[in-house]
Amino acid sequence: MFVVLIRVVVVVVEVVVVVVVVVVVVVPLATTAAAAVVVHVVVMMIMRKTFMAHCPDDSDDGDNDDHDDDDDDDIDDDD
Repeated sequence: MFVVLIRVVVVVVEVVVVVVVVVVVVVPLATTAAAAVVVHVVVMMIMRKTFMAHCPDDSDDGDNDDHDDDDDDDIDDDD
């Protein structure tokens, strides 16, 4: 009976230690990581709005000015 009582006390102490470690270490790290993600998203949204305010939206004009892929068409292969 005494051995069973010692084992129960050891298990309870182990559970308390795990809970304390989770509360003291894991929860603050997770909270900090979540806060970092929120700050990152907010900063990126602000940067995107600031960038878009300075750049006109010409994506619907039909030209493909950003992709000039026809540079190789000017090479004359008729030798």
